[in-house]
Amino acid sequence: MLLLLLVFLLGCISVTLQSPVNVTVLYETLCPDSVAFITEQLYPAVQQYSTADVIVDFVPFGKGDYTVHPDGSITFSCQHGPEECEGNKVHACAVYHMYYDHVLRLDFVQCAMKEVRPDQAGPETCGVVVSVPATSLGIQGSTPGWYLGYSFPKEELPKWSPRCAKQLGLNYHPIEECVSGQLGTDILAFFGDRTRSLEPQLTFIPSVIIDGVRLFSITHWLSVVLSTITHWLSVVFFTITHWLSVVLFTITHWLSVVLFTITHWLSVVLFTITHWLSVVLFTITHWLSVVLFTITHWLSVVLFTITHWLSVVLFTITHWLSVVLFTITHWLSVVLFTITHWLSVVLFTITHWLSVVLFTITHWLSVVLFTITHWLSVVLFTITHWLSVVLFTITHWLSVVLFTITHWLSVVLFTITHWLSVVLFTITHWLSVVLFTITHWLSVVLFTITHWLSVVLFTITHWLSVVLFTITHWLSVVLFTITHWLSVVLFTITHWLSVVLFTITHWLSVVLFTITHWLSVVLFTITHWLSVVLFTITHWLSVVLFTITHWLSVVLFTITHWLSVVLFTITHWLSVVLFTITHWLSVVLFTITHWLSVVLFTITHWLSVVLFTITHWLSVVLFTITHWLSVVLFTITHWLSVVLFTITHWLSVVLFTITHWLSVVLFTITHWLSVVLFTITHWLSVVLFTITHWLSVVLFTITHWLSVVFFTITHRLSVVLSTITHRLSVVFSTILSTSVGLVSCQQVFDLDVQQESLRNFRLVLDQRVRAKRGSPDFNMWDYSSYYKCLNYYYDYYYGNYLGGDEGSSYCGGYSC
Repeated sequence: MLLLLLVFLLGCISVTLQSPVNVTVLYETLCPDSVAFITEQLYPAVQQYSTADVIVDFVPFGKGDYTVHPDGSITFSCQHGPEECEGNKVHACAVYHMYYDHVLRLDFVQCAMKEVRPDQAGPETCGVVVSVPATSLGIQGSTPGWYLGYSFPKEELPKWSPRCAKQLGLNYHPIEECVSGQLGTDILAFFGDRTRSLEPQLTFIPSVIIDGVRLFSITHWLSVVLSTITHWLSVVFFTITHWLSVVLFTITHWLSVVLFTITHWLSVVLFTITHWLSVVLFTITHWLSVVLFTITHWLSVVLFTITHWLSVVLFTITHWLSVVLFTITHWLSVVLFTITHWLSVVLFTITHWLSVVLFTITHWLSVVLFTITHWLSVVLFTITHWLSVVLFTITHWLSVVLFTITHWLSVVLFTITHWLSVVLFTITHWLSVVLFTITHWLSVVLFTITHWLSVVLFTITHWLSVVLFTITHWLSVVLFTITHWLSVVLFTITHWLSVVLFTITHWLSVVLFTITHWLSVVLFTITHWLSVVLFTITHWLSVVLFTITHWLSVVLFTITHWLSVVLFTITHWLSVVLFTITHWLSVVLFTITHWLSVVLFTITHWLSVVLFTITHWLSVVLFTITHWLSVVLFTITHWLSVVLFTITHWLSVVLFTITHWLSVVLFTITHWLSVVLFTITHWLSVVLFTITHWLSVVLFTITHWLSVVFFTITHRLSVVLSTITHRLSVVFSTILSTSVGLVSCQQVFDLDVQQESLRNFRLVLDQRVRAKRGSPDFNMWDYSSYYKCLNYYYDYYYGNYLGGDEGSSYCGGYSC
């Protein structure tokens, strides 16, 4: 069987090589792709060969349609409007009238199609600027305008054909009659039937048939499948790595935001606590100083009031005593003068006993006065002493309370700041551990995914190369030598490409894993030491704050203690001085009055005559002395009380000022310490956030560009692989088409549904012509018979010749 198949294929090759390359172009007159292909690809390529090598046939219908009405009339509809239908009819008539002269037909079609190229039209060429309205292209709802710069009024459409005919030396009158008559309609309908009868149906205009054979073999589709698989694998890998980088960036970014938020609010909370603690401490010390000032102030006022009114009472008592004494002595002198005047006999006795009585009275009055002043001084001493003791006790315990409060406040502040630093250290430490764990496992996951993707890609490409090798190996049964070595080369290329691809992706995954792993280690180290530094700073700040507040409380206690001691000492010695002064004043008063009574007794006893005068002036002197003594005593006690009030008042003011400014200093220190602490923690959190944020940005950039690089490499590799397999498929299709030309009659293959594939037309045509030139039995009989049959069909259809069996015999058995 294999031998018979080989003989049959060699027979097909020998028959096929005897005919030229038949190129059939299915196009539309106003299709921009048709214009570009005919003028830029087809015409320049065919010009390189003679009609013995290449014959071009034109079918101007494309994706149009026609309808036959009951009355026999035919109406056409075209893709680009009625103007294109009229242009197709002109081309159909021209092809019909020039079917024998292939060169002239090609020149005319090229000239006519070139007329609709506005970028090459001009007076020196055979064409004019032609354009197509947007509505004629089937663009619904568009505003009136031009598509691709074409403007082709209907009345101008036929004019370029006479110009092309004139340029080529043709008689255009038959073509014009064909276009305006029924013949043109029937020819265009014939081309429509020919176009619609193709299998498979047209999907792209223009389409090209070369010897009725599909140009691409199974290797083309394998290359397409392989390029598609590698392309989508690269796209999938790019998508996965891209989104992994996005996820990694998002996680690290939000972790940095969360870390920044936590540290920021911790600093705010710490600032708030220390600030309000300083405010509370300031308030307590301020109001303590106010209370202390108030107590000492009112104590001084009470002391001043008591001493003032005591001096007033003492002055009043001594004043009225002197008045009473003056009155008594005055009237006694009057009585004595009267008695001595009238009773001089009994003057001695009376005066003697009166002097005794007077001595007794004055003696006991002095004793009473001494006792009163003595006990008043004792009472004043006792009051001032116990007031000083009370003041000392109050100030002492106030200082103790103040010391206790400030001491425990400093302890509480130290405890809070210490545990806050511990909490902050714990949070940042575990956050760094969590961040390290996440980035580590993300890198592991990324490495695993990229590793297995490379394994999968290697497996797919390896087995694809094996499949391709197997297919090409079995194809080598027909052409053993060529296909064998080609399959070996293809297998080697695809195998090593898969090995290279696997190696690149494997090492890329290793590099990516290494980078992400060390980035996570660096991030963990930075965040760990930042937390240690933050803990150290906050710990020593709390220690410093505790030390400052502790010694401030000690200093405050010492100042208030010694102030109370000084106050007690001053008030104690003032009371002693006051007691001494009043005591000796009473002693002096007693002595004076005592000796005055003695003198009075002696004088009245011995000088009763002048007793009235002496006693009178003595009473005046006594009144004056006692009066001015009471004034002096009042003045002394008054100014002593004023001095005492002034001293205690200014002492309380000094104490208040000291405690007030101490509280202000304490508040300022604690306030600015809290501000400094807040600033340090805030900027530390900002620095931490900036570092983690930019690390996440760097990580995202690295992974993103690595994925882009990998995508680019895999994409380029897939493009190279698809190009190699595509070129090989073209070679195979050329070789195979020489052997299956007679077997695959009436098969149509569009070069591609993209205009890009039409650019390979020259290569395919050149390979096809070279293959056919290698036959020694080359002739044009089949192609001439085909066009003779076509001519006979036209004549028969219009009644010019006999039809039926004669047509088949005329065509030499070729079925039209």
